[in-house]
Amino acid sequence: MKGVDKSLKPGLFIAHSDVVPVADNWDSDPFNPEIDDYIRARGVFDAKGLLMAHLEAIKIMLERGLNFPR
Repeated sequence: MKGVDKSLKPGLFIAHSDVVPVADNWDSDPFNPEIDDYIRARGVFDAKGLLMAHLEAIKIMLERGLNFPR
């Protein structure tokens, strides 16, 4: 779907739906961030809910015939 205002750059929705596999060398709690030389927090910053909210909002806008500015 093309936006109504052609002078605007495209919009971007950012979220992720991947799952990081547990490697043999992963020894920290996936839901408890730990800071050493880097941050380890495999399951802390999950964005699947955000992804579903984006998709649902876009679906509703399309069903209602609303126009996207971008």
